[in-house]
Amino acid sequence: MKEFFQRSTKSIKVQALVLLSLLAVALLLQLKWQGYGPRYVLPDVLSIFLLSLVFISLIDVIQRYYNSKKPFNESNSALLVVSIGIVSGMNYFFSGVFSGWNPSYMHEVEVSFPVRIMGISLLFLFVHLRFWSREKQANEEKSKALAVEQQRDMVQIEINSIQQQLKPHFLFNSLNSINALTMTNPEEAQKMVQLLSEFMRGSIQQNQSETVTLKEEIRHLKLYTDIEKVRFGDRLSIEYHLDEQILEKKLPFLILQPIIENAIKYGLYGNTDDVTIHISARMHEEYLLIEVSNPFDAITQETNKGTGYGIRSVQRKLLLLYQRGNLLKTQTKNSIFTATLQIPQV
Repeated sequence: MKEFFQRSTKSIKVQALVLLSLLAVALLLQLKWQGYGPRYVLPDVLSIFLLSLVFISLIDVIQRYYNSKKPFNESNSALLVVSIGIVSGMNYFFSGVFSGWNPSYMHEVEVSFPVRIMGISLLFLFVHLRFWSREKQANEEKSKALAVEQQRDMVQIEINSIQQQLKPHFLFNSLNSINALTMTNPEEAQKMVQLLSEFMRGSIQQNQSETVTLKEEIRHLKLYTDIEKVRFGDRLSIEYHLDEQILEKKLPFLILQPIIENAIKYGLYGNTDDVTIHISARMHEEYLLIEVSNPFDAITQETNKGTGYGIRSVQRKLLLLYQRGNLLKTQTKNSIFTATLQIPQV
């Protein structure tokens, strides 16, 4: 924004200087053609040149600190009229002083006075409109930037809200398990406390709207699954199918945790068998494709219906971050539930 403003201001002043120089040269040639020497011509031309520069700078300053919604209103119209009047009047005065009020020269000044006023008016009108347009564009860009910043803040607030709504359920289950383990297996309880502490510390320190590498996401996800393994013992196992070449690809922080929690819930609850959750990742065109699959028995899970908030929270988070609602798809086939994430790599 600052660079645009400086470039725009410099460009307008250069254009005004070129136009003013052309006006001065035209006046100089016209007076010389009339047979007047430097004693008369130079003070006349210099006065109109320097006075115009001063008032061009004044118009710039006023437009910078007072930019009206419309190019012309009572205030800026009055400013233009006064500026044109002062420059024209002082030019006439200096022409008289430096020419010694020579009747012949002053007659020539008076004859050319309407043309001078017209030239100065057109110059000032051009400068005024260019400076007004510059300020209007700058203000619009500021408004857009502010709107984008506010939208970004709202997205961040909603993402944080989504994440905070996910944590209580997870914490409740973990603390219940720790409470039970303190009586039956203190060592496992201590291990679970350490894992939970490390997981929560990482969750708090990381900005929820930031992206991390797949490697970092998996490392943090393993803390969560290790906690769940303490709860469910050997019944739960996690298998990763990851290509080493994609471990540096980016994805939103903790985007997988609600999906894994959903897989554990619907894979283990109401099921006495061992459960293996498969997590695979690969590149497909310009997307990081992540699949999470778990066994699913529709009959036994009918009594274990939840709100589905975990999956919905992931969908909402992806919509907020990428403005797309089709980046998470789910399907059930042959008693296997699969959630597929597509993460744009931009």
